[in-house]
Amino acid sequence: MFMGLDLSLSSSGAVIIDDNYKILQKQVLSTSSVGVERLYFLEEMLKGFLQEIVGNILLICIEAPAYGISEGNLFHLGQWAGLVELTLFKLGKKYIFASPSQLKKYVMGSGKGAKQLMLLKTFQNFYEEFEDDNLCDAYGLARIAHDYYLYKKENKKILVKKYQEEVLNKIHKAEKITNLGRVL
Repeated sequence: MFMGLDLSLSSSGAVIIDDNYKILQKQVLSTSSVGVERLYFLEEMLKGFLQEIVGNILLICIEAPAYGISEGNLFHLGQWAGLVELTLFKLGKKYIFASPSQLKKYVMGSGKGAKQLMLLKTFQNFYEEFEDDNLCDAYGLARIAHDYYLYKKENKKILVKKYQEEVLNKIHKAEKITNLGRVL
């Protein structure tokens, strides 16, 4: 199984897929709380989501924070991302990061595009329909985790498009440069 995590302070998306890209579980992690209370509830929801899963998640792909968000939100999103990393570390889960532009390129063929286009291209390219853009992004991230694991870690030949292979190679290169023991 493979997981995608689209981190957001308002509503994070989490999707788990199997070896055939079938969605096994999906959830929006959301709370109206703020500050430390928000972090507490989001962490509890994430842990609960992960504990409901029967089976082993081989790899998780987390969307790295986007540049250009306000400084205050970046700080709080950084806290949430750090808490996610710590939680995954404690649970022994392996993970990688994909930037927002890498996710868009992997799904759409281009690193740019509006949320509505991402929803449309996910349906056109992968035959999965989402109403929530956070779940849509999380699904794309789960596909990256799946393909990265098989292509880069298991050295299996899988069918990916050239632009998808470019994304996998960039993630792999970044992992080698910044690996702090967090992944495979």
